[in-house]
Amino acid sequence: MEFRRVRFRSSEIQKDLGSGYGIRVDDTIDEEHQTMEEPRKWDKMISGEEIRVKVVGPTRDDITLIDLPGLISNGTETEKRGVRKLMDRYCKSERSLLLVVSAAAENEKNIEAVDMAQKYDPPGNRTLRILSKFDVFDSRDSRNRAVEIVCANELLELGPHAIIARTSMEEGYDSQREQSLFNDIEPPLPERRRGIGALRARLPPLFAQLIKTNLPPLLVEVRLKRKQAECNLDKIGKKPRNPT
Repeated sequence: MEFRRVRFRSSEIQKDLGSGYGIRVDDTIDEEHQTMEEPRKWDKMISGEEIRVKVVGPTRDDITLIDLPGLISNGTETEKRGVRKLMDRYCKSERSLLLVVSAAAENEKNIEAVDMAQKYDPPGNRTLRILSKFDVFDSRDSRNRAVEIVCANELLELGPHAIIARTSMEEGYDSQREQSLFNDIEPPLPERRRGIGALRARLPPLFAQLIKTNLPPLLVEVRLKRKQAECNLDKIGKKPRNPT
């Protein structure tokens, strides 16, 4: 598994973490940030370079996760354009599964990432909405609205998913604690559409379907590149020239 984070700092980091368990990607990236020279000077800059953390091991999935910066509204116009350019770069690929994460209490009409996902994936064939912080609402209406979003699309393969995720900053993520909080929500959410555990179970089939969908055009692309390589080889010759 390879985790790529694109942020406001520029870096070229690739780290092999071995096959150990309990690896915290965020902590590893934070450690790398601390070792960078003059890290503060990058705080306000948008960079297209990636911080890469590569995790290898017999139980690791062969996938690449890309964590993009959140869309900003209070920065300079240059910063705003920089972030949107990054989003465009990664979201337009038909081979990308888009995970649109937003706080459950946010009004859907105000979430720019939803609009961007609809721009590059109008049918919604590769977009999964994730409503986070499902235990924090400013009103009963906002909670009911979020519950409705999840429940109304329960039968859709790419229907929205609710998470609470890290329920304690000191203790880290606790799946039992998360489910306990979900049990207090009325009306109840579908079990297969709530919690990190259920989300982990949903993602592999979604990735598999996306790969299956993209196989035909990918094969065409491979054949074209192979033909181009063979043409180039014919031009330069298949055998090395005699230096004498």
